[in-house]
Amino acid sequence: MTARGHTLLITGGRGFIGRAALADIAQTKYFSRIHAVRSALPGDLPPIPGVIWHYANLLEAGRVEQLIEDVKPTHCLHGAWDTSHGSFWTTPANHAWVEASTALAHAFGRAGGQRFISLGSVAEYDWSTHRMIETITPEAPNTLYGQSKLRFHQALMRLAEQFSFSAATGRIFYVYGPYENPHKLIASACRAVIDQKKTQFGPLGLWRDYLHVSDLGRAISALMMSDLSGPVNLGSGEPVRQSKLIETIGRISGGASNLEIGMREDASDDVPILFADTARIRLTGWYPKRHHEEGLAATLAWWRERQRHVA
Repeated sequence: MTARGHTLLITGGRGFIGRAALADIAQTKYFSRIHAVRSALPGDLPPIPGVIWHYANLLEAGRVEQLIEDVKPTHCLHGAWDTSHGSFWTTPANHAWVEASTALAHAFGRAGGQRFISLGSVAEYDWSTHRMIETITPEAPNTLYGQSKLRFHQALMRLAEQFSFSAATGRIFYVYGPYENPHKLIASACRAVIDQKKTQFGPLGLWRDYLHVSDLGRAISALMMSDLSGPVNLGSGEPVRQSKLIETIGRISGGASNLEIGMREDASDDVPILFADTARIRLTGWYPKRHHEEGLAATLAWWRERQRHVA
């Protein structure tokens, strides 16, 4: 049922994760108005009826304050950030995004907003404990990206207390699915078997917590509609070996010979296992619906269609 007077503002709604969250939230009919922000970067808009799109450079001085004044949102889902592949861990733009995000939350609070959800990251934790548990696992990020996400989470919690609005940070683990960056692990494997091009990978012996992006979109939507506050892990809760995911893509596609696992040296010193405790998000009734085999098959089908249009 539509809630009269509830207005959502979503930033990053055209991105890989944001568009999945936007699609699920729109289906709930909870908001009478949904406003989404787009950047000047090329790309299509999610075909969701009724969404009002705004062009805005959120890093421009005064722009987030003007956006809040124009939209007057009761709820905000903030997903915009610099996620450029290969550089987002260290880019100085992280500092600018902390400032802009804090300004957005401050303006939201001053305008009388009710609930603010930020999309955070597993990178905000100390990874040495392997199983990430909210409020228990130390928050000790070792990258600029993780440190910046944590700085904004802390600022958001202070502002929520100052202005008496509800706030939570959804800490995202590993994701795959439509619109993922083509150079990421799952996407690159899908493209390799479709193009029948041999692609070499490292040993892929790490165990990580993966979700199909549609399940993540549902989790973000559930978090928005809940009264959970503080950090909330958004993951499957079940780690899977990365090599198994790639082997599955090879098997279901018939192109296993194009995926050469272990042919590149793995120079990383990443922790061997990393996954989410998901007890908090499951309080909302959410659970992953897509088993990896189904999710990978759907992702492969999407990339086939994408490649067909490009050709």
